[in-house]
Amino acid sequence: MRIGLCQIDTRVGDLAGNAARILAAARAAADAGAELCVLPELAVTGVPPRDLLEDDAFVEAALATTHRLARDLADGPPVLVGTIARTTARTTTPLPGAPRRRPLGLPGPPRLHNALALLHRGTLAAVHGKRLLPGYDVFHEPRWFAPAPPAPPFPCPPFPCPPFPGMADPSSVLAAMPIGPLVCEDLWSEGYPEDPAADLRRQGARLLVCASASPFRHGVLAARLHHARRAQRPLPTAAPPLPHAPPAALVYVNAVGAQDELIFDGRSFALDPEGRPLLVLPAFEEAVEVVDLAVPTPTTFPPPTAPEVDLRAALVLGIRGFARKNGVRRAVLGLSGGIDSALVACLAAEALGPAAVTAIALPSRHTDPRSTETARALARALGIGFEVSPLEPLHAAAEQALAPLLAGAPPGDTTLENIQARLRAMVLMAHLNRQGGILLNTSNKTELSLGYGTLYGDMAGTLCVIGDLTKPQVYALARHIDAGRGLIPPFILERPPSAELRDDQVDPFAYPRISPAVEALIQGDPLPEDVTPEEATRFTRMIRGAEHKRWQAGIVLKVTDRAFGTGRMMPITRA
Repeated sequence: MRIGLCQIDTRVGDLAGNAARILAAARAAADAGAELCVLPELAVTGVPPRDLLEDDAFVEAALATTHRLARDLADGPPVLVGTIARTTARTTTPLPGAPRRRPLGLPGPPRLHNALALLHRGTLAAVHGKRLLPGYDVFHEPRWFAPAPPAPPFPCPPFPCPPFPGMADPSSVLAAMPIGPLVCEDLWSEGYPEDPAADLRRQGARLLVCASASPFRHGVLAARLHHARRAQRPLPTAAPPLPHAPPAALVYVNAVGAQDELIFDGRSFALDPEGRPLLVLPAFEEAVEVVDLAVPTPTTFPPPTAPEVDLRAALVLGIRGFARKNGVRRAVLGLSGGIDSALVACLAAEALGPAAVTAIALPSRHTDPRSTETARALARALGIGFEVSPLEPLHAAAEQALAPLLAGAPPGDTTLENIQARLRAMVLMAHLNRQGGILLNTSNKTELSLGYGTLYGDMAGTLCVIGDLTKPQVYALARHIDAGRGLIPPFILERPPSAELRDDQVDPFAYPRISPAVEALIQGDPLPEDVTPEEATRFTRMIRGAEHKRWQAGIVLKVTDRAFGTGRMMPITRA
């Protein structure tokens, strides 16, 4: 069987655009000789659709789009595509004049399945619902979907039919390989009481096909391969039709692209029954390729890359995807002469093109002149726009206007420092309002964790580009991008971190030591051995105390197992 792996980038809610991408990919695969085309999870709706699924009009349109796709693909090979399907659960009739929404708190299970549809000969030939619904991290699928009951493999073709042009005799290759359809988590069954892949194998599936939308985290490919090869293993069975389930080939098609905080890295693959790779699609880009399971040609997975290689590609894709899918043409950021803003400037220039990025330097009476000089040099090297807006006039005006409030400030008072940070944000937003686009935030994860940032000041920005990178990771990625070329001035790479909100200010943390400890607390990992109980208590208190700030922060691009965002919903008010 020749299978087309269609790794495409969809947009949530864009049913017409997604359908066009599905059609183009499936036709390209058919032109390359595919006898079956496979597309990612929820490709019709875009992923994750979240509470769009509460809108009856959207659900009806998505279902209609799936049927229309079947008709449009009638002259080609069978297509497996991720979509939604209705359950048999009871629904309610909206009150007259009420919005067409399923009322929140509707008794009974959700009314939809996260499904894999088999489109064949102009019809929706079969539907297989997702059985295992993740409810952890950024996944909240039980809110919208009901788990599907077990189902037998798809026969392929699903019913007798004449071959389409270029298709092998359906009575031979295709009919001899029943397909076990899986939807993402169905493959990651360790720890669940059910094992969908094993059930399908015991019912005769000779090929497992997994449609997925698995977000990027560095090292996640190894986890995907572990679960894929586990699903392929030989299985004993006492049930017909087989005395045992021999190893099965496996095709895994993952989404690619970015949607809000999530970045999908693609890296779809096909494995022979022994778990050896036959085809590996590229990372972080769309691709359509065909693998011939009848004439297997072994290949290899690309060698493991340094973390910085993947992080760079992921964050660039995250910025580009957010801008493109939201119709954003420009980005603005404050370029301070520090490492964080320097890294964001490099990533933004690569993602959007230098002409679409404007950096603003905001020197104050406390700013080292070298900060502005090196910011200008970096902007020149990147080819991005650069402007200087001195803060002193606004700083002086704020001091005068707030003199009664600021008089007699006790030692350690940070009111005026925070005013400066908010004045910076005001200037950046003024530039943004005049030029259009989005403001990129430059806070890193260590600062966000500890609350070392000014609310409505340096925490402003729609997209928090490096909010899932610790401070040491910021330095490592910046040095990777610089690669000794002198792109990022040495002053930026080597200076002690500073917010420059008072004379000779230096950040109060030893980041190489503190960042791993703080990240371990966020990830729920064991603390480094050199962290004392007192330090652990202090860091925990700081993390909790900054929760209200993070609730008001921008969208953090997720590149670790646990990022700040929808996957970490800590209460602000707690004991």
